[in-house]
Amino acid sequence: MTPPLHSADLHMHEEPTEILKIDADYRPIESFERWSGCTVDAERWKHYTEQVQNLRENNEDLLRRSLEVVKKAAAIETGALENLYELPHGFTITAAYQVAHLEAAFNESTEKARPYIQSQLEAYDMVLDFATQRRPIVEAWIRELHSEICKVQTTYRARTPMGDEDLPLPKGAYKTMPNHVVTPEGKIHPYAPVSSTSDEMHRLCTELARREFVDAHPIIQAAYAHYCLVRIHPFADGNGRVARALGSVFTFRSNSMPLLILYENRNEYLSALRNADKRRRQDFVDFLFERMITALQIVQQSILSTAVPSVEDVVGQLSNLYQTRGGFQHNDVDAAGHRLFELYFTELKKRLGKGSRWYVAETNQDAQAHSLQKPNTRHPISLGPRRATVHFVATAPARAALTFEIGLEVPVDCGQDDAFFMVAPGYEEFAARMTDLAPNHSLPLQLRITMSVDKLISLGLDRLKTQVETELRAKGYLGGGSK
Repeated sequence: MTPPLHSADLHMHEEPTEILKIDADYRPIESFERWSGCTVDAERWKHYTEQVQNLRENNEDLLRRSLEVVKKAAAIETGALENLYELPHGFTITAAYQVAHLEAAFNESTEKARPYIQSQLEAYDMVLDFATQRRPIVEAWIRELHSEICKVQTTYRARTPMGDEDLPLPKGAYKTMPNHVVTPEGKIHPYAPVSSTSDEMHRLCTELARREFVDAHPIIQAAYAHYCLVRIHPFADGNGRVARALGSVFTFRSNSMPLLILYENRNEYLSALRNADKRRRQDFVDFLFERMITALQIVQQSILSTAVPSVEDVVGQLSNLYQTRGGFQHNDVDAAGHRLFELYFTELKKRLGKGSRWYVAETNQDAQAHSLQKPNTRHPISLGPRRATVHFVATAPARAALTFEIGLEVPVDCGQDDAFFMVAPGYEEFAARMTDLAPNHSLPLQLRITMSVDKLISLGLDRLKTQVETELRAKGYLGGGSK
């Protein structure tokens, strides 16, 4: 916002003529009677408030947490509206809804905002407590609210005849120097003169206690209180923050939530205030009404969303379904099984690769499913080799040939000691544990694989030898053979 104009450092015994002229242009706050003609869409308000109230009956704790989201968002945004700090897009939603503890949302770029937001949160807690007690609003409480909401702010920027300066911010005290502002059009907008500030604030509190005001709709109450405080501008700085907090007293009393004005609404917000200056009071009432309908929708959706488990919880539960009793994911089990297959098949090719003049050996692998041989095992789900085939062919004059398969089987519900198998039915069963295979295979495992492959080849060749012997004997190539 435009820095206030101050008469500080003029070194004159009397106020300068210019300031006196601007003070004279100030128009005192209106009585609430002039605002009582403003209206709200009662049906829409009833519709949204009743939806929240209906949800409240069976979800009191959820409602409390959902209202906390709106309060936190309002506290974050109120300082951003005054350009006290800049926040990245989406920060408010992340911090208010997705982050359990606000501190977790801060990073290096938002660290400046932390103390302001914390003091603003405490101020909104103060407003909520005050609203719940339903005590009348008095000047002393408004000054206390200013002191709380500006607690961490030590200075404010003022425009003086000496240029822009950072001056000490008096907290909880009315201004001692004029704080008129220059509008974007270059005109001077007058606020209450220093000499009239206390009287104007007394008049405001008197209006807030009138029966007509007490019986009015909470949005009209909030609009009047907010607008009048901004019009008076009783403090050197922080008037916007105090005005939004003061207006929140009435929305807290109505629906347990503060005025929620986001930074993205800033231009519309300032325009509605300027229209109120032109006695178009309904524009400001309508603006606050729409902001509170948005807040009610946020609370409603938050309750509905919070009534079900969080996405993170459901994902965690879903993940557990994919875990075995040993704490492994099924794809990790598959990966370990494929690692065993690769080790076994590589060793098999290496051992058979030496060849022989008496036989030819071929090895192949594929992803075909085979008949499971071991209980509580399955085929790997993920793509990859599942079966190896060994084919022996004896050299002439024998015509003997032999083929056998070796299938990979992994544990269905893998525990720490459950076995992975390479099974060649009728020949060999080789077992390995997850701890042998993950994260890397062990040297003892490699040694056992070598031994198992040697056994498998030996058994296969022994059967091939029996076929060769029978055939050669039948052909008379061996002594004692058939004629």
